[in-house]
Amino acid sequence: MTIVTKRLEEQKLDLDFVHPLDGDFSWAQRRYVAEVERQYNQGKPVRIVVLKARQLGISTSTEGIMFNWGFMHPGTNGLIATYENDQSEDLFNKVQYFWDTWPYKELFNLKYATKHHFHWIETNSKLRVATAGNRTGARGSTLHAVHLSEVAFYADPRKFLLGLKQTVPNRHKTIVVLESTANGVGNYFYEFWNEAMEGGNDYVPLFFPWWKHPEYRLPTTLTIRSELDPDEKHLLRLGASYENIAWRRWAIANLTEGDLDKFMQEYPSTDEEAFITSGRPIFSPTKLRDVYDEARGHRGLLIEEPNGRMRFVSDPSGSLTIFKAPRRGDRRNDRYFVAGDPRVDCGRSLIYPGNKPLHF
Repeated sequence: MTIVTKRLEEQKLDLDFVHPLDGDFSWAQRRYVAEVERQYNQGKPVRIVVLKARQLGISTSTEGIMFNWGFMHPGTNGLIATYENDQSEDLFNKVQYFWDTWPYKELFNLKYATKHHFHWIETNSKLRVATAGNRTGARGSTLHAVHLSEVAFYADPRKFLLGLKQTVPNRHKTIVVLESTANGVGNYFYEFWNEAMEGGNDYVPLFFPWWKHPEYRLPTTLTIRSELDPDEKHLLRLGASYENIAWRRWAIANLTEGDLDKFMQEYPSTDEEAFITSGRPIFSPTKLRDVYDEARGHRGLLIEEPNGRMRFVSDPSGSLTIFKAPRRGDRRNDRYFVAGDPRVDCGRSLIYPGNKPLHF
């Protein structure tokens, strides 16, 4: 596959290529394609949902997969869906460029090619681009390869996906990829992502943060943590470098007009940050992110000893998590409270039967 880079250089889409100036530009694409190959080679239907920062090349590599899928599997009916016409044209132009520069083009003939539709004679495979605003775009004949781009911005993604799910067989040699930047919490894409994270659907979630991309670095003299603000120290803990932080300072001033919230929306560091800093949040995204920071506790079970006292036993599959335990021998008169989820489906109650107090 041939692409045109940001430097307006024409080059092959080689996921192992390291550019002498840009570095390992394909790191996210390589991780993404590896997951496609993993599921495919295990004989599974490929199902992936991608949450990402801007300009990581995921859409380009997905169109490459969609293009090849019809030649790997004759008779494939492929669909690329976007949320607006301009984006549809951009993605279709990528496919058109793949076809125009493909070294095997002379071996195949187009039955017809319209502004948004390819149909090859030899393979009888089709690939078309539609907008999600056309709610019938996902209905009709059986689909085998589907790319849904920027799903978080669809007008009615729930209805669109409901129609789509009925058209794609749940079998090997089919692929469905949902990819998007975030657009706030509480919407369909947010719910779909969380379901994937919790194993509630068949889609493997992949998140790609901005700071892993080699383009987002600048030379710097920063070397001391005391020179950083709390957000920048948080980035270091995640794995970012001082060069990433230098680029972030530049980008906030030059790309998002000094607006930190806008930067975090376009270039999230974590999947939680992607959602809470996008959309139109009422509260400060930085404060929300602090609330979302995961507290690490110790999971385990409560076991009753012969003397009637309860003892906490570490167990990674336990139903109780202790984030801060009372200190043994502490003579302070503080009271400790334990909270339990009383839902029937909880499985095990955290409150000991008989309303006995919990002693540590």
